[in-house]
Amino acid sequence: MIDVKAGKVVSTIPLGGKPEFAEADPEAHRVFNNLEDKSEIAVINTRTHSVTNRWPIAPGEKLRALRLT
Repeated sequence: MIDVKAGKVVSTIPLGGKPEFAEADPEAHRVFNNLEDKSEIAVINTRTHSVTNRWPIAPGEKLRALRLT
């Protein structure tokens, strides 16, 4: 996690996989990160700086798009 205003790293969150891309939901204080090698989405709580959930995308091997609307 990075404090954008200070320009400093405030924490490192072990994801347990290889992150490919992420999508933020700032209102819910969450980031959804696609873990390419695990075929899952890691849900990160930006307040606690921790992974709060994991969602499998199996049986698919690749995620085509991750977009919050």
